[in-house]
Amino acid sequence: MVRSRFVACTAVTICLMFLAVSASAESSKGFDCPQLADKPAPSTATEWLKRSMLAGHCYIFQARAVRISREGVRTLALSHDVRNGVVREVASYLDGPPVVYERHGKIVGSGNSSRKGINPTAPLLDAERVGQFYRLTLGGEERIAGRRSIRLDIEPLDSLRYGHRLWLDIQTGLP
Repeated sequence: MVRSRFVACTAVTICLMFLAVSASAESSKGFDCPQLADKPAPSTATEWLKRSMLAGHCYIFQARAVRISREGVRTLALSHDVRNGVVREVASYLDGPPVVYERHGKIVGSGNSSRKGINPTAPLLDAERVGQFYRLTLGGEERIAGRRSIRLDIEPLDSLRYGHRLWLDIQTGLP
């Protein structure tokens, strides 16, 4: 059953333009990016969610997105870079008034960064805890932007949250 909550006020469509593996995470902390690509494809929705969250910290990519909202349609440029364990993400609008959002953070660490202004970024939120608030299910395989993907439906268990539908790249786990 797909509720109308899957259709929220904002819809974002992303096409990956560049993709490369980054091996800058520390395996001693239980976070090993080079081994992510070698792991077999997950079999459950929760495992796909975990892989997607890890992939978001392991890969360097650039993308273009279209944001559709009440205010209209806007085009964004997105970039994600990982260097020496520090993630840098930039989202900027390509049309309308210029707006740029930038975020820096360490992939692993306890919060004490040697560089000022760099906050730790947790590679995984507790995906099992998500199950307390959402039902995770897998949709079928599809081809999006020329790449094989699997659909992950995230349906709220109450009326206080929005549902989401993500298409995850089968090879990388990236949305």
